[in-house]
Amino acid sequence: AQHRQGAPLARHFMLLCWLALALAFLSKGLVALVLPGMTLVGYSVWKRDWRLWRRLELGWGLLLFLVVTTPWLLAVSARNPGFLHFFFVHEHFQRFLSEVHERVEPWWYFLPVLLLGMLPWLFAALRVMVSPPTARIEAGEGRPLRAFLWLWIVITFAFFSLSGSKLPSYILPLFPALALLVGDGLSQDDSRGWRSAALLSLMAGLALIGLGWGGPFWGKGVTEEMIFAFAPWLFAAAFILLGGGGGLWWWCARADAGQLAVPALAAVWLLAGQLLMTGLQALAPAYSSGPLVRQLDPGIREAARTAPFYSVAMYQQSLPFYLDRTLRLVGFRCELEYGIEREPWLWIQDVPTFIRLWERESRAFAVMPTKLFQQLEQEKVAMRQVASDSRRVIVTNP
Repeated sequence: AQHRQGAPLARHFMLLCWLALALAFLSKGLVALVLPGMTLVGYSVWKRDWRLWRRLELGWGLLLFLVVTTPWLLAVSARNPGFLHFFFVHEHFQRFLSEVHERVEPWWYFLPVLLLGMLPWLFAALRVMVSPPTARIEAGEGRPLRAFLWLWIVITFAFFSLSGSKLPSYILPLFPALALLVGDGLSQDDSRGWRSAALLSLMAGLALIGLGWGGPFWGKGVTEEMIFAFAPWLFAAAFILLGGGGGLWWWCARADAGQLAVPALAAVWLLAGQLLMTGLQALAPAYSSGPLVRQLDPGIREAARTAPFYSVAMYQQSLPFYLDRTLRLVGFRCELEYGIEREPWLWIQDVPTFIRLWERESRAFAVMPTKLFQQLEQEKVAMRQVASDSRRVIVTNP
């Protein structure tokens, strides 16, 4: 929108940005406004450029933002008393400033995420990040777009690094800006960019092969059977990276076709990534509830739709979806605390209380970690296993 200032559709592009902000707010909350807002303010202060604020269509833009977001806020608040406090205070300020969601990680947590996310253009990305941000990529009226993109990346990374709650996907918003900077650097016909990417492709291929051999150490719930099912996909992706990286290095060096190397390497990584994502379905039993629910006999599955169903000392996000019903939580709150306060009858505070209720039920179901199931078996709690995987067990009354 700013790049096309003076063009016939510039204003429409700016309103499209406001629509995107509104949809992002509905998706992820206030952070959709915080990140671009901090970047705009930081850029304006740094460059003493306040002119762009007059071109943001603040009046019509804010109106469009409110028209899209306000009906949802009002509708949800009407159905859920106290929602606005939960949404704005708990899910934003308390999540950021405290450790309420128990996702505590060190300040450097996002560094390896960023480095892996740069692949295969790691060295090209590092080069543009450490080069002077005042180098200019002209964008309408001579504004230094490069400085704006650089600030976008730094502010997003710093913001989430300071947060008390961290997950790898939180820094995704910085990658579009990083991609623009790296793409501009690669477009300067610098052979170092594609050569280093080809070298990293070779190293990534070897790393995937090593990961395949080290599969038994992958983590909780991943069995050797799952690893064997995933291995062909993993090795196929590895050989594509090895062949693509090595082949492009040799061919582009001989043919002096460096400009073709960038899209070719991108295609190689896209194909390898799609193979890995497809093959990861082999690990689904360790993470998704789908395979677990599909083990249930049709009669048991039908009974499980209406009988009491407890989730003991755990909560699997996908389980209500595959069971097509809600569950009664036992000894678990975490992010569901707001819902528990609204519907306290769907929560039991501890396992002993659950056992007393369980023994009085004529027909009931429960899902629990395998270790807990084994412990309750030793304590002679009456229950019969009807489905299981490497991490969880579904039981019913005998």
